[in-house]
Amino acid sequence: MSGPLSRALAGLLFVLMLVPGVSAASDDGMLVPDSAHAAAESETASVKRLRLAIVNSYGMSIMDDYYSRTIEAVKEKLTPIEIDVKIYGPDSFLKAAEKESFDMSIASSGLTSLMIERTGGLPLAAVVSDEAPDPNYANGAAIIVRADRPELRTLEDLRGRSVAIMSRTAFAGWQIPASEMVRKGLDPEAFFSEIRVSGYPMTRIVQEVKSGEVDVGFVATCLLERMARGGQIDQKDFRVIGEHADRLVACRHSTELYPNWFFSIKPSVPTSVARTLTATLLDVPAAPDGTQWTISNDNRRLFEVFRVLQVPYGNPDDFGRFVRRILPWVVGAGGVLLILLLNTLLLARLASHRARALEKAMDEKLRAELAAQQNAVQIESLTRASAVGLLSSMVAHELKQPLTVIGNYAGSLRRRLSRGEVPHETLLASITEIEDSGTRAAAIIDRVRSYGQVRTRSLAAVDLSDLVKTAVARWRRHSAHRVPCTLDLEPGLTVEADRLEIELAVLNIVKNAAAAVKDQPDAAIEVTLKADGAYARLCIADNGPELSDEEIARLGDIGYTTTAGGLGLGIAIVHSLLEAHGGSLAYRRRTDLGGRGLVCTVRLPLSGAPEDRTAA
Repeated sequence: MSGPLSRALAGLLFVLMLVPGVSAASDDGMLVPDSAHAAAESETASVKRLRLAIVNSYGMSIMDDYYSRTIEAVKEKLTPIEIDVKIYGPDSFLKAAEKESFDMSIASSGLTSLMIERTGGLPLAAVVSDEAPDPNYANGAAIIVRADRPELRTLEDLRGRSVAIMSRTAFAGWQIPASEMVRKGLDPEAFFSEIRVSGYPMTRIVQEVKSGEVDVGFVATCLLERMARGGQIDQKDFRVIGEHADRLVACRHSTELYPNWFFSIKPSVPTSVARTLTATLLDVPAAPDGTQWTISNDNRRLFEVFRVLQVPYGNPDDFGRFVRRILPWVVGAGGVLLILLLNTLLLARLASHRARALEKAMDEKLRAELAAQQNAVQIESLTRASAVGLLSSMVAHELKQPLTVIGNYAGSLRRRLSRGEVPHETLLASITEIEDSGTRAAAIIDRVRSYGQVRTRSLAAVDLSDLVKTAVARWRRHSAHRVPCTLDLEPGLTVEADRLEIELAVLNIVKNAAAAVKDQPDAAIEVTLKADGAYARLCIADNGPELSDEEIARLGDIGYTTTAGGLGLGIAIVHSLLEAHGGSLAYRRRTDLGGRGLVCTVRLPLSGAPEDRTAA
């Protein structure tokens, strides 16, 4: 309704009020007596303060352009009533309505409709402008992306992208585009990889799209144009996805159009004030861009948006709606309870069968335990016999070295004696080596003989660093392979062990490492000893040829050897000796030589005290 027409209506009302005994016409065409008019004036006089809520969707500068003239006119016409203005976001606006925190509001048609259906009220007027002259087809959404993103041209191109919205209660900023996606068979909640709720004002979304923080933005119709006029953006920087070609509005948009923003009142506003407000709004002069108030008469399509999105636009406490919303959950919970009940009954039946089976099994177990006790001695004897077999092989394996030493020294002495006299010192040293090797061979034989009997192993505190030095020195004296060997031994690491057995294990590992690298031009062995928590960790590393994973896994298998002429017993024996001391043996490929070389790691528990102890 234009300004001249509203002024004509106001003049007509004024003439009617001049007629004696008559103030105005009633809704059914009957004249209203002066007494009713007096009551209305009394009602207006009783109002001291009215609260106006404005939803700030677009930013304060744009809001000032829209509504500053309206607020000034309302304050002037309603004097002496005090007008308090408060700014809200979409979410806080609906919460404030439920708390009856305002009496009048300026908000989108969608928010206003939800507010009125939930808490009561009436829209008095709708906004129009030169860009959107039809109040019933003015408010929609523009789905925007950056213009330099050629891969984003259709709605389907936006799948899996990030989108910025102002709020899920924003009518143009979420509900309108989301409802159109639902109509096309798309789930807006699952369609995007991220839905960023940026909050108000909506201008923030435009900046986030421009900066690349998000791929897509949902903004209201004509926001881009208003920001461009204000010098905030260049429209050429943005592309509107699914742009409509209609001429209902002079702004780029991606969706259907709905009624523009409403000025509405709550039931707390007296009817006389409502009449004054309506006349005032319709009489506010148009702004330079044509912004003014008029009447919207087609709000039906608003509720179709809410229906598609299943937004409860009625009373959220309505019992029927509450039941409809939770019914699927109730049915699902009932189904789960039924399944649990059936499962309980089935488990009870199975438990009964299991109890009877358990009684039978217990009887059989008792009989089996008696039989097991009777067989225990036989099993122990068989185990001991198997161990004796392994240790017999150990005799053949371990005695070879001291006997070879004895033979070598004896043969050397024979040859030198046949050529002439042998120096006393050389003769004495050779005899000493022969005696030591003989003593060592005898100790090995005594040890192997003892394994066939039930015995106790005598353990003593052994300095592991000293033991390793002794084993390496023994290897150096008698080895045919002159391989460089470096030692890095942490002193003071003590283990409870049988010294001969651990020395034998270390000697075997070093001999194997030397045999593995003997043909390498850069042959070398590295021996390190470090504390590792409650254990001593001894590592013997070589740079021998590369072995396959299968070959590494088979190291320690009885009969398997990588040495020509070997028996495949050395590592198996080392395993047995270390396990008897609570230790372990592991092989792994070196990581610093491109696949060559192995690292053998021995772990033995460190002793808690230096005194001797005895273990079975």
